[in-house]
Amino acid sequence: MNRRISVILIVVTVAAILLQTAYAFIYYENIVGGIYSGYSSTPLKHFESYTEIETYVKVKKSIEKTFYTLRGGAFFDSLASLKASTPEYSVTNVQVEGVDEADIVKTDGEYIYVVSRDSVVVVKAYPPGEAGVVARVKPNGSPQGLFIAPGKLVVISSTARLMEKTINNSVGEVYSIVWEEPATGITVYDIGGEGDIRVSSSFKVDGFYVSSRMIGDYVYVFTSQQVYRFEDEVSIPGCEREDVYAWIDPRDIYYVEDDMGPYSYTNILAVDIVDGDYSIKSLLVGYAGAVYVSRDNIYLAIPRWSEDSSSSTIYRIAIDGLEIGAKASVDIPGVVLNQFSMDEYNGYFRVATSTQSLLRIPTLASRSNPLGSKLSTNVYVARVEDMAIVGRLEGLAPGENIHSARFIGDRCYLVTFKKVDPLFVIDLSIPDKPSVLGYLKIPGYSDYLHPYGESYLIGIGKETVEAEEGDFAWYQGVKISLFDVRNISNPVETGKYVIGDRGTDTPVLRDHKALLVDYRNNLIVFPVLEAKIDPRIYQGGVPPPYAYGELVWQGVYILRISDAGIDYVGKVTHIDTAIELSSKRGEELWRYSEFFVKRALYIDNILYTISDRRVKMNSLNDLSEVAILDI
Repeated sequence: MNRRISVILIVVTVAAILLQTAYAFIYYENIVGGIYSGYSSTPLKHFESYTEIETYVKVKKSIEKTFYTLRGGAFFDSLASLKASTPEYSVTNVQVEGVDEADIVKTDGEYIYVVSRDSVVVVKAYPPGEAGVVARVKPNGSPQGLFIAPGKLVVISSTARLMEKTINNSVGEVYSIVWEEPATGITVYDIGGEGDIRVSSSFKVDGFYVSSRMIGDYVYVFTSQQVYRFEDEVSIPGCEREDVYAWIDPRDIYYVEDDMGPYSYTNILAVDIVDGDYSIKSLLVGYAGAVYVSRDNIYLAIPRWSEDSSSSTIYRIAIDGLEIGAKASVDIPGVVLNQFSMDEYNGYFRVATSTQSLLRIPTLASRSNPLGSKLSTNVYVARVEDMAIVGRLEGLAPGENIHSARFIGDRCYLVTFKKVDPLFVIDLSIPDKPSVLGYLKIPGYSDYLHPYGESYLIGIGKETVEAEEGDFAWYQGVKISLFDVRNISNPVETGKYVIGDRGTDTPVLRDHKALLVDYRNNLIVFPVLEAKIDPRIYQGGVPPPYAYGELVWQGVYILRISDAGIDYVGKVTHIDTAIELSSKRGEELWRYSEFFVKRALYIDNILYTISDRRVKMNSLNDLSEVAILDI
């Protein structure tokens, strides 16, 4: 007797994604005894049929080794691109001029578009006296980011695709297994007058959302998709347009012949937001730990870990509108931290990596360090055309990790850290002979470096205190540093400002788009969750360096940058001062998390701070309150 049993399996949680995709098996090519034995540029091929894809994956599975790949990184061509004339309204802080990045808040100078919980809220923002909510858009799924263009709004969302499989068991029972697989939605809206927003085109591509960019009228979306649906079933990536689903043509799925894993697709969807056309390609190469996009190329960094060493494969994919073509790849030692560790300039690709062991197990005999026993930092230069390595600088800062990198013109700035913060200035003007020009060692570290004019770098990270025992340091509050790099052989920290105590945080440490830079007024604005230590509870009034503070405040800090250093200007919060946060324990703050400020922008001379529930307007002249709009 047959019975139909429906089982709902929800597999789109973060834990499942990490387990099924980030920890796929990888290859051990070019690594011998923990030492990288070569720099290879490997040609990419494409499949001819779906059967060939399935055979390829299953053959590789039969010879896979027990090494791992991990998700990398959590996710400017020149200073002139940063110092272009500032518009009357701010734009998203991006890496490459002309290559926009999706963010949770955008403005066109009149309206502000806000990702708020499960919706996108459209706010008439300027002038402040006319501020109000004019529309709400609820896409299919959870919105992750936005793009705006003249007459267009693009919403990227995390969603799912319903799947079903019928199974006959050994006793003749029929099971219908129903589950959801991760997918990413792209919805393009036409925007007209106030509140006039209509869907122009919509897409749903397989895989969970990784990153996206917009160049002109084209949006590029990157997703990661697991290869195995069940133990013996190989998935094929596909895309849905206006509710019509189709697999990717096998000739549009690329692979490397001698790659032994990992088993996940990186899908690239290109959408023409004006005409609604699209194209899609996929690489069966693993999860892209970091994505860098120039005007002409996409670079995917795939991290590879072995028992004793780490390496990365960098894939170059050429783009021109809807044209997407995988061109070349190169294997290099070390792992890429994030997108700022990569750059394209004057026909060369530059990348900074950290080499380290990951899975070494300490034994009673060796007492070896399970992590970090072979830490070092490297910089490589490759020709864009064929990704062949032409220059290298290896073995920098032994025992230290990269915390941040920034390529600006023919220079590279690197921050590594173990106990103190070395800022390296590296000359790349001769591509085949990179060299260290100078460095600076100071307490603390910078997780993000931002060019400021032609003479300065802003570093945002943490202050630190060296441990009295042990070879490490205790991180403290958020530290903002101003580095004078006019003398490239002798960079100097000309100013610093520390916010809060241990436990203080800012999203800028992980997401550069949370930083607002107002060059007109020499201001930087960024969200902070501040923790403070009450010294009265410690003997002698001196807290130990490992003590955490209580969370007491959330909002944005406004600081002024000048030749003299960094000065405090003020701060703005969305949490009512009557709550008297300073008298409450930090946990109380989470009750008001919907009022946590997540972004700041300016239109004319008004500073707008945005949370999930509120838009607040303050004058940039004196930070006086102009208006408040609850959304």
